[in-house]
Amino acid sequence: ADLVPDPHTGRVLGERLASKVSPGRLLVPGGDQAREELDEILRGAGWEVTRLVCYENRTLALNHSQVYALEQGLDAALFASPSAVRALWNQVPESARNVLRAAACLPIGPTTAAALREAGLTPAAVPEAHTTEGVLAALEGVLANRPR
Repeated sequence: ADLVPDPHTGRVLGERLASKVSPGRLLVPGGDQAREELDEILRGAGWEVTRLVCYENRTLALNHSQVYALEQGLDAALFASPSAVRALWNQVPESARNVLRAAACLPIGPTTAAALREAGLTPAAVPEAHTTEGVLAALEGVLANRPR
């Protein structure tokens, strides 16, 4: 990759592209629930942006054994998207929500952390790097400091 934003967000990517690359035509393939910060920033900088929705998020129903497994307790829960937070939260009973409230909930980045807060959950940490490695480092740090 010629340009990797740090932190890894659409907003920062848009800002970096707008400041380093002359405007042109850009295809942005993504999901039906994708944020449009990148598009808006680049359009504001003179780019012609075409968003292509190439996949849809859809919630799959949890079965009783999955809910039961969650209700048995957990140390941490990792969330890679706001839609994952909403899909889980909106279909679990209060008993499972209480387990999530007691667990270390880790988002991949600030947008997912905001979704956790909207659900009434407190992010245990927000990784500095919004990557798999960043989430794992945050998880290790949170679990290492948790009372046993």
